[in-house]
Amino acid sequence: MRELLSNALNFARDLDRKAETAGANNVDGFLDTLPMVGTIRTWLNGAFAGMEFDEGEIDQFFVNMALSSPVLPAPAPWLEGLWEDKVTPLILNYQRAHLRGWSGDLARESFYYKMYMMLADGTPPHVALAKLWFDQSKGGRQLHRPMVVFCRNTLPIIKNGGSVSQAFEGWLPSVDINMLRVADNAGDRSETFREMMEMTKRRRSLRLLIIKPFSVIGLYLSGDIAMTWTITQHVLPQMFRSLGKRVIFHGKAAKIMALGDFVGSYGWVVLLAILALIAAFFVSLPRFAGKFRRVLDRLPGWNLYRMWVGIAWLVSMASMATQGIPPKQALGIVMEVATPYLKRRLANMQRLVRDGRSLAVAMAKAGDDFPDEEVLSDYLTIARSGQQGRDGRSGNADDDGRERHGLKVLADRWLSLTEEKVGRWSKMMIYVGMIASAALLGWMIDGIFDAQAQMRFLAKARRL
Repeated sequence: MRELLSNALNFARDLDRKAETAGANNVDGFLDTLPMVGTIRTWLNGAFAGMEFDEGEIDQFFVNMALSSPVLPAPAPWLEGLWEDKVTPLILNYQRAHLRGWSGDLARESFYYKMYMMLADGTPPHVALAKLWFDQSKGGRQLHRPMVVFCRNTLPIIKNGGSVSQAFEGWLPSVDINMLRVADNAGDRSETFREMMEMTKRRRSLRLLIIKPFSVIGLYLSGDIAMTWTITQHVLPQMFRSLGKRVIFHGKAAKIMALGDFVGSYGWVVLLAILALIAAFFVSLPRFAGKFRRVLDRLPGWNLYRMWVGIAWLVSMASMATQGIPPKQALGIVMEVATPYLKRRLANMQRLVRDGRSLAVAMAKAGDDFPDEEVLSDYLTIARSGQQGRDGRSGNADDDGRERHGLKVLADRWLSLTEEKVGRWSKMMIYVGMIASAALLGWMIDGIFDAQAQMRFLAKARRL
């Protein structure tokens, strides 16, 4: 704490020296044009002059520094009007979308961890945001960073009496916002941030697991296309140029030449078709939810997506259950932001839960075997180990507590099993890709040698 404050004070003194060295006529006026410096100088001349502070003064120091800084400073004075009216809203919308999307997972995970540590230590939320603002902005010198903008925009709302969930609305995912709403009313905010950190970490690891095999397939496919293009369009033409006319090859060489002709004539069409199929595949994953999707879910690629969505949903439900959010409310929260694919699989489940069924029984009777048959079997075993009625309706508080704990255990277990399963699948894709690429390269090299042998025979025949 004192080290951070000392750095801020040294920063102000350095600005003083730079201004005097530059020969400014009005040093105070020069400093007041820079972010935060007016506040720093005020505190230097007041409570902090003797470097003897209490915690309240230090907290107020950070809050004042953050609040006195511009939200998004214009790069030049003559741009201030246009910047504030047109550019700033666009930047804020982009940074909100970035932070609450999958690309902001790592930043959110780090933010949740720091908030958890500071709130657990008794730091008020607005003071924690002010300290994060100071840390992320490097003492107010990097005000355009997404997390700095986030802290600066949400700090005044909490400082003026707004709730944490209200301040973070639009900046964080809807599931996280609803968990914070529960914490604002009755929960422990520090524990909520810890649960949000764990949930974000699991989602990020799952996403990386799913991306890895597709990346491997794309890498080998791109390499094979590039190799085919290079050999058929550049290597072979250079070899045949000395013959001066079209040569009719036979055997393997003829197949290589036919491939070259096909790549030269239809290569771009095939490439665009492959890209279109890949795009259609990824577009269909979260959107196509018809009856035929149950068949697709058994095929490679779609089954990985089903596995990822199912485990991500389990992790979210487990995190909300830990915070005391009942299944009925938790399903409603997830449905608000769910893709068409997930909504289709949760619709029957939500109806059964509203009718009073437990979550485990609703998952089993929904009819989609979502997220997985073994998951359903394990969860039913856990849920029915108590004294619930045969109709699957919740019995008492102990049963509900057992089911919530079982959901947490189930999510952790199936996350580990999914990591192992996808890891094995990724390794298999790597080996298959290596073998396919090696086979293609070997076939081309063999065909080139065959073509060279036929060329030598033709050249010898011409000399005779």
